[in-house]
Amino acid sequence: MIPVTKDNIRNFLKRASLFEESHLFLPEHATSFTPTKLAPEIYTKDEINEMVTGICGAQEKLGDELKTLVDDTYQHLDRGYNEIFRNMAEMKTEIESMQHILEKEATTSPSIDANKATSIDVKPQTSQIPAEPESLAEKKDEWEIAYINTRINDVYNPLNNNDRQQVRSHGR
Repeated sequence: MIPVTKDNIRNFLKRASLFEESHLFLPEHATSFTPTKLAPEIYTKDEINEMVTGICGAQEKLGDELKTLVDDTYQHLDRGYNEIFRNMAEMKTEIESMQHILEKEATTSPSIDANKATSIDVKPQTSQIPAEPESLAEKKDEWEIAYINTRINDVYNPLNNNDRQQVRSHGR
């Protein structure tokens, strides 16, 4: 600890007012410090312009690099989104086509003569495939509807499906 008196403080403040930007110390401890005086530098207009140009150039370069990084990142995202939207449109068309076919099958009534020969002279085929029993036809329709619903969910809820797959894979 350094003992300091009121006189030392007055002398210290006087010296501080004389030297604006230098290290101040008590005279007894002058050998412990190396005083430095900061001289203000004077720059020419050309030097200032060169510094400003350098700063602006560096800032512009960083801006260009940042723009390139952002563009590279978003290009991949845009491609991914475009691919998803294209697949969704294709699936929607496919689903609508399937639904149209199912509606058409449901409204088309079988002909009365479907299993009969058109002429008495024509021998009926003996190896005909028997018609599906009603319960199998209903199960087929249920399966097709479930398949279509699954495809719709895959299109409109892809993130939920990924979450379920991740939970399944982590749960094992």
